[in-house]
Amino acid sequence: MVLLQVACLIRVPSEVVKQRAQVSPSSSTLRILSHTLYHEGIQGLYRGYKSTVLREKIVPKVKISS
Repeated sequence: MVLLQVACLIRVPSEVVKQRAQVSPSSSTLRILSHTLYHEGIQGLYRGYKSTVLREKIVPKVKISS
């Protein structure tokens, strides 16, 4: 469980930046990262952290049971 949370600490910010880059393809990754930090703070990079951790816990159990 702890390793999952640590992995999500790395994965979630990169997913947030990647998703925002898909919406705004003309902006660079660095520009999206700096814009997010400036306007939303570090919390902006971890938007969806809890749901990602829950998803990562549930999906393997669903795959095993099916």
